[in-house]
Amino acid sequence: MGDFFDQNGSVFPNRDLKDFKRTYDEFFSRMLLFITKLTGDYEQSRDLTADVFIKLWENWSSLKSEAHIKSWLYITAKNTALSWISVSKRRSDIRKEVSQQTELSEQQQEQAMILAELMQEIYQQARELPPQSKQVFDLIYIEGKSTVEIASIMSIAPKTVLNYKLTIIQKLRTILLKKGLIIPLLLIFCCKKVFL
Repeated sequence: MGDFFDQNGSVFPNRDLKDFKRTYDEFFSRMLLFITKLTGDYEQSRDLTADVFIKLWENWSSLKSEAHIKSWLYITAKNTALSWISVSKRRSDIRKEVSQQTELSEQQQEQAMILAELMQEIYQQARELPPQSKQVFDLIYIEGKSTVEIASIMSIAPKTVLNYKLTIIQKLRTILLKKGLIIPLLLIFCCKKVFL
C-alpha cells in the first residue's frame, strides 16, 4: 500500500489510505447502483464505478469532509455515466436514451440518489441472509437473472428458487418495516412510475 504517491512524489500518510478504504467500502455499492440506474448496464457500471474511485483517489487531498466526498461522488458518478452513454458503441440502441439521460431533471437525479441510499440499506440487510438465500438475492437483484437461470446455476428446481425469493422478500420487508423504510421506498417507486 505504500506505493501510492502524490504529485510531488511523496507517500500519502497511512491515515489517508485508511480513510480512503473506509470511504470506498461505505460508498462503492451505492455508486454502483446509482450508475447502473443511469446506464442500465450492470457490467459496464462496475468499470465506471471503479473509474469514479480512481478519480476520488486523485482528488482525495482536496476533499475536506464526508458530506463533500458524498456530494463529489454523486456528481462524478453522474458525469461518468452520462459520458459513457454518449460515447457508447451501442449508439443505435441508446441514441434515444442519450437525449433523455443527458437531460436528467433535478427531481430524477434526487430520486435516483434516494433510491440508491434505500437500496444500499436493503443490500446491507441482505448480507445477513443465510448463504443460499444471499446467493439467490444477488443473482436476482444484482445480476438480474431469471428464475430458470438461477435454478440452472444453483442446480435446484425453479420452485425452490421461488421459495427462496418469497422468504427473502418476507425477511427484508420485516426488517424495513422495523426501520421505517417501507413507506419511503414505496413513495420512490410510485414517483418513478409517475415521473420517469
